[in-house]
Amino acid sequence: MKFFFLFLVLLSTLKSSPTLAKVNNSAVLPVPEDLNEPIREVIRKFKATGAAVSAIKGDLSYSSTFGTYGLTDLRPVNEETLFRMGSLSKFATALGVMKMVELGLVGLDDPLQKHLPWFRVDSHMAYSQQITIRHLLNHTSGLSREMGCVYSDFEGNWLKVEDLKPCVFNRTIHFKPGSALKYSNLGFALLGQVIQANAVGVYPKTRDQNMKAFDRFMVSKIFRPLGMRKTRFNVSQDELKNSITPLGPLLNDALTRPELKKFQSAGFNGPEYYLATTADDLLQLLKVARDIAEGRSNPILTGSLLSSMWKDPLKDFHSNQYYGLGVFGFSDDKGRFLIGHTGGSPGQRCYMMYDTETQIGVAAVVNTHDQAARDIAGILLKALSNSSVGIIPVMDATVGTGLTESVPSELAGTYANWSRVLTIVARQDTSGKLVHDFIGSDRKRKPMTVGSTPDTLILPSELAFTDHNEEPVKFTRTTDSEGKKTVTGLILSGGYIYKKISN
Repeated sequence: MKFFFLFLVLLSTLKSSPTLAKVNNSAVLPVPEDLNEPIREVIRKFKATGAAVSAIKGDLSYSSTFGTYGLTDLRPVNEETLFRMGSLSKFATALGVMKMVELGLVGLDDPLQKHLPWFRVDSHMAYSQQITIRHLLNHTSGLSREMGCVYSDFEGNWLKVEDLKPCVFNRTIHFKPGSALKYSNLGFALLGQVIQANAVGVYPKTRDQNMKAFDRFMVSKIFRPLGMRKTRFNVSQDELKNSITPLGPLLNDALTRPELKKFQSAGFNGPEYYLATTADDLLQLLKVARDIAEGRSNPILTGSLLSSMWKDPLKDFHSNQYYGLGVFGFSDDKGRFLIGHTGGSPGQRCYMMYDTETQIGVAAVVNTHDQAARDIAGILLKALSNSSVGIIPVMDATVGTGLTESVPSELAGTYANWSRVLTIVARQDTSGKLVHDFIGSDRKRKPMTVGSTPDTLILPSELAFTDHNEEPVKFTRTTDSEGKKTVTGLILSGGYIYKKISN
């Protein structure tokens, strides 16, 4: 009876009118009333509880919130609710780097080692010296996607940079810096260290505090001038109480204490992952995406510096994705672009894009996996532009791995982690051999290629943007009393675990 009552309260909250916000004295963008129910339907469909949306059209702005904080925390989501941005943090960190360029503290073509003398990759010492700030911003450094080791201990305490340096030393550089494109979370973690190293000189009292100078610089030089009152990488204990509950296939309201500690502060990987913001503040970042597209000056950077972030973007030739300096975009066959960034953290996903043709920007963040945020953004864009949303792409689609014939047929099934669900299906090819296909969030089948050992799967190297593609992915098995082996999960490089939830 108790859970039935909670369900009724949650349902009534989703049906209630959204919170409309007038932000920074901007004129409110009129949005069709019938837009609310399709957004609520997406929230219900993906078993989320709350969402925040923002939109701009010209100089008109719209910001709204839906639902509740969690399954049992029935407070209505509002303009004070904090969401984690995941990789959209890179967009903000890139703005911090560009501010340091404007202040003369950093040059885009400075070698990384100028600011981080300790940086090196032992297997590629010559390439280590060639990596520049620009290479890190546009993902052409050649560095691995991930750090390759954990960032925190089992109590949720972030490891110090000194403890993490050996992980960097043991990484690899996949090509000559500047010669190709490969998405790298590690690269933006290092950019955060560049800001930290230079900001310590501005805020000397933060010298011995983990990433404190970085966070203070971002708040004082980026967030506060933009009118982003609640946004930061490190949140206080009181602010943590205003964070929405992460949800997903394997998460619920009962986050463990270490997980909560990790949500409170940001360590080495904070600059590429742990930004916390609100609906109103996300709207301000969306306006920056517009300023980049149109070369508008704003309170933090000149129009010329902002436009340089999207000047001559690099194309990933395996997709329609483009990369500027911390800016991410897509195009259609008519040259129409959506630019901005997307991201996900445990149990939360966000999507922020500005349409350069219609001059409409949309952003959505929701406490469940990626397709929900993308679908809500598509609803907004379609409603405001009165046109097709075919350009809205599938974001961060996890892709197929490789396997040998000796991989058991029971590998087939559905797997899930904190934010994503993936499916592996078995079939016979034309010669009668057993093969497996992978189905990611784009719902397209991708045939798996050959792996190195029976217990190892390999992601295809040509799919450079997708998850963890440069290292083996292992799967786990258990053996019952009769000796039968059963696949129970996948372990991706970097420690990401997918649990098998059905056959």
